[in-house]
Amino acid sequence: MQNGLLRRDAWPKIAGTLGYLDDLPFEGLHGAIVRSTVARGILRRILYDPAFDWSPFVIVEPADIPGENVCPGLMEDQPFLSGGEIRFYGEPLALIACADLPLLRDALKHIRIEADPLEPLLSLEAASSNAITVFGNDNSFKTIEITKGDTQAVFSDPAQRLFEGLYETAGQEHLYLEPQGMEALYREGVIVVKGSMQCPGYVAGALKRLSGETVEIEQTPTGGGFGGKEDYPSLIAGYVWLLARKSGRNVRIVYGRSEDMAYTTKRHPARISYRTAIDPNGKIAAMEVNFEIDAGAYCTLSPVVLSRGALHACGLYDFSSVSLLARALATNTPPSGAFRGFGAPQAIFALERHMDDLARWIGEDPLDFRRRHLPGAGSTTLTGAPIREADALRDLLERAASESDYTRRRDALSVGTTPLRGIGMALFMHGGGFTGSGESFLASRVRLEAGESGRVTIRIISTEIGQGASTVLPALVAQELGISAELIDYALPNTATGSDSGPTVASRTTMVIGDLLCRAARKLREALNFYADDEAFRTALKHHLKRGGERVFESVFSPPGDIVWDEEHYRGDAYLGYSLGCTVAEVQIDPISYRVRVMELYALSDIGRVVNPLLAQGQVYGGMVQAMGYALTEELIYRDGRLLNPRLCDYMIPVAADVPPMRAVFVQSDEKPKGLGELPMDGAGAAIANAVADALGMRITKLPITPQTILEALR
Repeated sequence: MQNGLLRRDAWPKIAGTLGYLDDLPFEGLHGAIVRSTVARGILRRILYDPAFDWSPFVIVEPADIPGENVCPGLMEDQPFLSGGEIRFYGEPLALIACADLPLLRDALKHIRIEADPLEPLLSLEAASSNAITVFGNDNSFKTIEITKGDTQAVFSDPAQRLFEGLYETAGQEHLYLEPQGMEALYREGVIVVKGSMQCPGYVAGALKRLSGETVEIEQTPTGGGFGGKEDYPSLIAGYVWLLARKSGRNVRIVYGRSEDMAYTTKRHPARISYRTAIDPNGKIAAMEVNFEIDAGAYCTLSPVVLSRGALHACGLYDFSSVSLLARALATNTPPSGAFRGFGAPQAIFALERHMDDLARWIGEDPLDFRRRHLPGAGSTTLTGAPIREADALRDLLERAASESDYTRRRDALSVGTTPLRGIGMALFMHGGGFTGSGESFLASRVRLEAGESGRVTIRIISTEIGQGASTVLPALVAQELGISAELIDYALPNTATGSDSGPTVASRTTMVIGDLLCRAARKLREALNFYADDEAFRTALKHHLKRGGERVFESVFSPPGDIVWDEEHYRGDAYLGYSLGCTVAEVQIDPISYRVRVMELYALSDIGRVVNPLLAQGQVYGGMVQAMGYALTEELIYRDGRLLNPRLCDYMIPVAADVPPMRAVFVQSDEKPKGLGELPMDGAGAAIANAVADALGMRITKLPITPQTILEALR
């Protein structure tokens, strides 16, 4: 498509006229959450100050829940409201609402929690060592073991040289533009829930369990998600529904920024260790990988985050023998959840740092070391599937090295004229769609609806969250029909009127849903037989409907015949395909403050056919800036399980002045479009860390790389 195809929501956002939830007119009650004040304990009672006037308030406690007090997840362990065991600081215990928002905030000061505290488990290291057990016997929500080849035989060979590395990543705040918010509209006993979300289907499922009813869910314009609005909105939707049911009135809950930062899900902190055997020729002969993530107090989506992280921990390199153990561990901290990259940024940081560490250990250029480990004919993934992207990956690396001028720049920096300047690269991939049989399980369905006006409406529940879906998906349908995108409407996602296209996650919207919409569009095109242009299309469509022709055209996902996955044994094709990326970063380190400044970022991406180059470029730029924050500045500081810096004044994200010159280049091909949303988040942090290690001439093993991190490393 042309670069000139503007985003459909561009002008309302530029003009400030697009109304997010808290901007929309509202009459009703404002809700709030009564939270725990200990990280772990047993709730005794909630005390409401008898001297305070509670008559204007509606209060909901666990006993008021008509259905199941469980927010559906992979383990179904998290209650909407805890009435007994407290697992993290700030856990929801009760709900309160009134029409006066300042009065509501004052009322929260008159509520006291009585609980018997228990010793909390507050770190991934402690959870791994079983110093305290808070979940089962080993604190593990999920364990995955994958074996490829015979690592034991390799490690027992005295000719092998052994190298070990431990790499750690911290949590990260989503910091979407619009905080979490939901509202329940009460209409003569019927409650409709609206709000800021990525996955209306998830919310509908959660409210079905909570209420025993089918509740209509509608997305409002959503100011960013990055995964933070995947499953978490289900909780807030439950809260407004419960308050609306008890009060018989509309109820809205919108988090303040500090509340949002303190209590919503974050990126999983991770610890990844590699034990690697290098043969006499300097080639990796075997690897043992231990991959652990901090799931927090409840399981949420941690098993699938763990799965993706584990499956990306060896990339697409040609490693013949690997033994991998992966665990999602429980701690008494707020639950971790989905975040752009979904476990891959943690894994790719560790792998790409390890590749650089290995190269320097044997005295080889990191680029050459990667070249020698690229896959070839017959190479397989960690799970034994053929690597179909071998040629594309090799071409990508060579083109990235050439266009970024990597070798010349690295040689120039190694001369010694700029001792605190370095360059680094990362080569990586991102699996498209849900892992393994996930897409088959979802069985996503899309629908195109033909209208008498000669226009076509997309009716799905895939959401626009800032990534451009409301522009790209109509463009794909229009391209398939051979007409202008202006004739394609994108209906606001609503579970009562839209087909179940599944969640807006996993870089699947363009790749999976776009492909399904194209299939439905082909059915429509065939039904109309022939038309030459927009006007002829509209005329043909009107005649088709007048003759009683089909109005609705659907398509349902079916897995490709050559994709095979064994969920029980973790063997086969883990993904429908891979997007590929290579990022090169140059950094400079202030020798006094130890502050790292990124001087340049170059990203080459292979995402198949690029539907809208301008939107794709924006995705890469945004993802790399977000990865900069992850790599250098964004640090969540906890004490006794409580977040100490839930404000933008002391949680540091990159600002415009920090953004370096960036280049986003795409490998164009005739393939179908692949996912892009998560790819630029995956590799930029690793490339920056490799550049810092190059500048300092020492190993960097933790993210974020703050001045304190560098000072400690130098000491």
